[in-house]
Amino acid sequence: MWKIIIIIAVLLILGGTFVFNKNQKAMVMDGGEVTTVRELRDEVVNTVRNTKRNEIVRTYAQLRQEHFADKKKGYNQEKDEFDKERSQTETEIADTEEKTRQTQEQLDELKLALKSAEDALNQARGEVQTITQSGGDSDSSTFDFDAVTQAVTDLMLKNEELRVAIDKEDRTIAALNEETDRRAAHKKELEDLNRDRQARLSPAELECTVNYVDPNWGFVRLNAGINKGIVIGSRLAVMRGDVKICEINVTNVETRAAAGEVVRDTLMPAECVKPGDRVIAVRNNP
Repeated sequence: MWKIIIIIAVLLILGGTFVFNKNQKAMVMDGGEVTTVRELRDEVVNTVRNTKRNEIVRTYAQLRQEHFADKKKGYNQEKDEFDKERSQTETEIADTEEKTRQTQEQLDELKLALKSAEDALNQARGEVQTITQSGGDSDSSTFDFDAVTQAVTDLMLKNEELRVAIDKEDRTIAALNEETDRRAAHKKELEDLNRDRQARLSPAELECTVNYVDPNWGFVRLNAGINKGIVIGSRLAVMRGDVKICEINVTNVETRAAAGEVVRDTLMPAECVKPGDRVIAVRNNP
């Protein structure tokens, strides 16, 4: 009896093992349940991953498009302001030149009047001297000495007034010429600035420092911006002492700050940008 029970138990165990192995092979073999579940899981994971990647790419593209649209709008506004300021400066220069011309004409008229007054004064002095030398000449009785003296005095006063007026006009012309030169220099500065911006060049005399670095993204922030004339799209050199560590491409400019990206192929081997590094302009943009 016990033998029969043992035999039946062994057969059951062997049968269970056989069925288990069959089921396991069916589950793990190609097309099996486990393999199918794994394939479905991988498909879902890849789908989610690709979806997230596509969303990130689309989001980045949209943000980049919006960024450059804003920069283009800002550039157009800046260009309009520049054109307006240049036009205003040219108008002011023309007005100043016109004032200079009118003042010069007034000065020429004053000089002519002064010459006429001096000629009249010299003539009156000559008449007084002639009468004085004639002594008891018969014509001296008809000569109004007081009137001539008064005329000479008036002419001398007029001459002095004309000289004062001429000096004033000379100073006015000098001031107008200085103003014209100043406005012309300002116009040239505006034209040079506009040319540099179109060429994506920051001022040659630029010097500032790095105050933040993100080494993972190659992002660099500077302590100067519009106040130092930094131009979007320009190249700047990061210096440590007299050694150039790398170049950065300016991507954003604020009033007193700017940001840029490290140009990887200009970075010195085994070096990295550090806060406090000196930054200067590169005047030969690629």
